[in-house]
Amino acid sequence: MRDELLPILVQGGGIALLLSLVLAFGVARWVADPLQQLVAASQHVPVAETEPVSERGPREVRELTRAFNAMLDRVRSSQTSQRNFVANVSHELKTPLTSVRALRRPF
Repeated sequence: MRDELLPILVQGGGIALLLSLVLAFGVARWVADPLQQLVAASQHVPVAETEPVSERGPREVRELTRAFNAMLDRVRSSQTSQRNFVANVSHELKTPLTSVRALRRPF
């Protein structure tokens, strides 16, 4: 009985081990790939061309991706507001400065 069952059990265990390794690798890639995309995108956040990251992977990773994309939208909005503010302030200061310069010139 031992001579008949032992080779079958060893062979079945080896197959189970290989299948579990393949499955573990697949699950690890399913989780790690979206996280690596988030890391790469977060390193380029100040750049205006940073694109939102596509949502994929497990639920928690999708939630993290949604939060990252929302943060990216807020950063872009803040940068736009800051640029508009600086443009408006510089425009509003040009007229009085031009008047002051004109008054300082001797006739």
